[in-house]
Amino acid sequence: MDELNVKKIDVLVVGAGFAGVYLTYQLRENGLSVQTIEAGEDVGGTWYWNRYPGARCDVPSVEYSYSFSKELEQEWTWSEKYSAQPEILKYIQHVADRFDVKKNILFNTRVVKAEYLEEKKIWSVHTDDGKIFEASYFILATGSLSVPRLPDFKNMNDFKGEFYHTGDWPVTPVDFKGKRVAVIGTGSSGIQSIPVIAQDAEKLTVFIKDSNYTLPAGNQLLTPPFTKAVKENYSRIRKKARETWGGILFNSNPTVESVTEALTENKKEPDRTLGSFSKEEVHQMMEEKYLGTGLGFVTNFPDIQYDENTDARLREYLNERIRKLVKDPKKAAALIPKSKHYADRRPVIDTNYYQTFNRENVDIVDVNQEPITEFYENGIRTTERDYEYDVIVCATGFDAMTGAINKIDIAGKQGEILKEKWSQGPRTYLGLMSNNFPNMFMIAGAGSPSVFCNMVLAIEQHVEWVSQCIQYMKAANKLTIEPELAEEDKWVQHCIDVAKPLFVSRGDSWYVGANVPGKPRVFMAYIAGMPNYIAKCEEVVKNNYAGFILQ
Repeated sequence: MDELNVKKIDVLVVGAGFAGVYLTYQLRENGLSVQTIEAGEDVGGTWYWNRYPGARCDVPSVEYSYSFSKELEQEWTWSEKYSAQPEILKYIQHVADRFDVKKNILFNTRVVKAEYLEEKKIWSVHTDDGKIFEASYFILATGSLSVPRLPDFKNMNDFKGEFYHTGDWPVTPVDFKGKRVAVIGTGSSGIQSIPVIAQDAEKLTVFIKDSNYTLPAGNQLLTPPFTKAVKENYSRIRKKARETWGGILFNSNPTVESVTEALTENKKEPDRTLGSFSKEEVHQMMEEKYLGTGLGFVTNFPDIQYDENTDARLREYLNERIRKLVKDPKKAAALIPKSKHYADRRPVIDTNYYQTFNRENVDIVDVNQEPITEFYENGIRTTERDYEYDVIVCATGFDAMTGAINKIDIAGKQGEILKEKWSQGPRTYLGLMSNNFPNMFMIAGAGSPSVFCNMVLAIEQHVEWVSQCIQYMKAANKLTIEPELAEEDKWVQHCIDVAKPLFVSRGDSWYVGANVPGKPRVFMAYIAGMPNYIAKCEEVVKNNYAGFILQ
């Protein structure tokens, strides 16, 4: 290795989404030299790559935002309850410019290899264009949903038309006007994009294997009085959000009264499970109180996640609602999920999703009855016939949680390969670090709440924990930190045990890697909520980083 061509820094960060931008700013403010590597042409992460029509956040905008700067909170005004991708991307770009973060970011570059050099106690990091960095700390801010998963149908490359994946959408908008379009997949990105594509396409065919349940988002423009009330109470909102299971306070229509209600102490639903209500009561409650308010009923009735009677009662309502909204019985039957439980996958909210299937230009192919056999030059071939398309869109999800990390060739102490260590599922302590990989941190990684809460809140909590940890080490003259193997093993088992009673641990979702052929079936997150997780992280720090080895 030519030492003259090696750039030596304190911290190397991979990724420039919400996590990478805040890390770069926070660590630089602490006096560290920081280099961030980003594959895209700009900051944004998830919101840079996912530009598909209808892409939108399912966390209220006023909460899906940074809290580290009071000035930023006051100067930025969100336009909608649930912001669309362009507005979120504009926000992250504004933050990066406001805090002059981009000067520390190397764009259009991928990290391909990272090796821990034990004698030097540093990380040697290599990029796809041949650059080499040596860093004391190596931080993966690579995102939980950042590696698109393509299906493996036969002869996919034979198709001569336009082909897109929702998770890798081109910067230039795609024109669907007058075109025959196929969408494969009805998860979150499919549910968001299908109604928008249908408005322009001459003909849209949706290929369905198993649908998600989805409820109306009730998205709407935010009013000045609501925004004013939020800004006046931001400090209280942020504090209480961290005391809330999912880190989200607002699960109702955005009014001034909703701010007051969200901040009311000891606010709770009647001490009844959803399953204890009659069928008629559940229908009335959903229609009058919860439809169009997001996913508030999920947090108000935790029994949705584990009680068979509750689940049956809820799905009875949801199935009837689908049959009522979708006029064609065959289409309705295909849109009713085949999964065993409502809460065995990520709940989804939508805008006019079911109504879209009443359009004359929208059709469904149920691949359980008519499987796709291959692509061909003009479209998609099933067991029944050939379909001709100008455009095929794959809304087939991601290699979640571990996909982006495993794409990097990472070697720790004694040359241990991270991918091999994780061959039966990710192993971390607190979702922050992995034994035998000193000074390598993960932000919102497997084994932390991450995808089960407000992601920006989870990111901030992790960035601040890592920043504090590095400061502690410098003050204590410590060079390395890594988890004790026994504590890591206990944490992995704890995450599994906490999730075991819940439907989500048994479902066929990306939470357990079920959407990626050959990926081990392991529940990958921490589902006991932000308050319990934050308390554990704070306890570790209070006890001089108990469970970690500092040298």
